[in-house]
Amino acid sequence: MAEIRLRDGTFIQEVLVREGLALVYRPYLNKCPSKDIIEQAETLAKNGHRGVWSDSKFVKPWEYRSLYK
Repeated sequence: MAEIRLRDGTFIQEVLVREGLALVYRPYLNKCPSKDIIEQAETLAKNGHRGVWSDSKFVKPWEYRSLYK
C-alpha cells in the first residue's frame, strides 16, 4: 500500500475517502501508517452521506465480487 501526498501536503486517499469516492479496505488498514486519518475520513463520509454513502443500494466492491464469482 502506498500513501500519495501532493506537494502542498494534500493526502489523496484521505480526500477520496472523506468525499465518499473511495472505501476503506479493512484487510490493508492495519498496514496503513495513516490508519486513524483514513478511519476518521470514512466516518465523516458516512455521517455526511457523501458519495457512495448517499446510495442506499450501493454494494461494496468486494461484496459484489463475492456474489458474482
